[in-house]
Amino acid sequence: MITNDDDDDDDDDDDDDDDVNPWSSSSLSKYILIKIYRFIILPVVLHGCETWSFTLREERRLRVLENKVLRRIFGPKRDEVTGE
Repeated sequence: MITNDDDDDDDDDDDDDDDVNPWSSSSLSKYILIKIYRFIILPVVLHGCETWSFTLREERRLRVLENKVLRRIFGPKRDEVTGE
Protein backbone atom coordinates (compact mmCIF):
# COMPACT_ATOMS: atom_id res chain seq x y z
CA MET A 1 0.00 0.00 0.00
CA ILE A 2 1.38 3.41 -0.98
CA THR A 3 0.82 6.28 1.40
CA ASN A 4 1.62 9.93 1.05
CA ASP A 5 2.99 11.04 4.40
CA ASP A 6 3.59 14.75 4.73
CA ASP A 7 5.70 14.13 7.82
CA ASP A 8 8.68 12.84 5.81
CA ASP A 9 11.96 14.71 6.00
CA ASP A 10 11.47 18.03 4.26
CA ASP A 11 15.21 18.70 4.45
CA ASP A 12 15.88 16.89 1.18
CA ASP A 13 14.60 19.75 -0.98
CA ASP A 14 15.96 22.58 1.17
CA ASP A 15 19.66 21.79 0.66
CA ASP A 16 19.94 24.40 -2.12
CA ASP A 17 19.94 27.21 0.46
CA ASP A 18 23.02 25.77 2.17
CA ASP A 19 25.12 25.47 -1.00
CA VAL A 20 27.89 28.03 -1.27
CA ASN A 21 29.10 29.08 -4.69
CA PRO A 22 32.67 30.34 -4.29
CA TRP A 23 32.55 32.13 -7.66
CA SER A 24 29.75 34.42 -6.56
CA SER A 25 30.85 34.74 -2.96
CA SER A 26 31.96 38.23 -2.04
CA SER A 27 33.84 36.92 0.99
CA LEU A 28 36.63 35.48 -1.19
CA SER A 29 39.02 37.87 -2.87
CA LYS A 30 39.71 37.73 -6.58
CA TYR A 31 43.28 36.74 -5.76
CA ILE A 32 42.06 33.65 -3.84
CA LEU A 33 39.59 32.73 -6.61
CA ILE A 34 42.38 32.90 -9.21
CA LYS A 35 44.54 30.66 -7.00
CA ILE A 36 41.67 28.15 -6.66
CA TYR A 37 41.27 28.10 -10.44
CA ARG A 38 44.99 27.77 -11.20
CA PHE A 39 45.92 25.19 -8.55
CA ILE A 40 42.76 23.09 -8.16
CA ILE A 41 40.40 23.38 -11.13
CA LEU A 42 42.86 23.67 -14.01
CA PRO A 43 44.93 20.59 -13.04
CA VAL A 44 41.75 18.52 -12.74
CA VAL A 45 40.53 19.67 -16.15
CA LEU A 46 43.90 19.04 -17.79
CA HIS A 47 44.59 15.69 -16.09
CA GLY A 48 45.89 13.28 -18.70
CA CYS A 49 46.10 15.91 -21.44
CA GLU A 50 49.46 14.49 -22.55
CA THR A 51 47.59 11.54 -24.06
CA TRP A 52 44.77 13.50 -25.71
CA SER A 53 44.55 13.82 -29.44
CA PHE A 54 44.05 17.55 -29.15
CA THR A 55 41.80 19.03 -31.82
CA LEU A 56 40.69 22.60 -32.44
CA ARG A 57 37.35 21.75 -30.84
CA GLU A 58 38.98 20.76 -27.54
CA GLU A 59 41.19 23.83 -27.64
CA ARG A 60 38.14 26.04 -28.14
CA ARG A 61 36.26 24.29 -25.32
CA LEU A 62 39.17 24.86 -22.93
CA ARG A 63 39.26 28.55 -23.88
CA VAL A 64 35.51 28.80 -23.30
CA LEU A 65 35.89 27.21 -19.86
CA GLU A 66 38.68 29.58 -18.93
CA ASN A 67 36.68 32.59 -20.13
CA LYS A 68 33.62 31.48 -18.14
CA VAL A 69 35.66 31.11 -14.97
CA LEU A 70 37.37 34.47 -15.44
CA ARG A 71 34.02 36.16 -16.16
CA ARG A 72 32.65 34.68 -12.93
CA ILE A 73 35.60 36.05 -10.99
CA PHE A 74 35.94 39.49 -12.58
CA GLY A 75 32.47 40.00 -14.01
CA PRO A 76 31.69 40.73 -17.64
CA LYS A 77 33.91 43.27 -19.37
CA ARG A 78 32.09 46.51 -20.06
CA ASP A 79 32.92 49.06 -22.69
CA GLU A 80 33.88 52.26 -20.86
CA VAL A 81 32.39 54.51 -23.54
CA THR A 82 28.99 52.88 -24.13
CA GLY A 83 28.61 51.10 -20.78
CA GLU A 84 27.66 47.84 -22.50
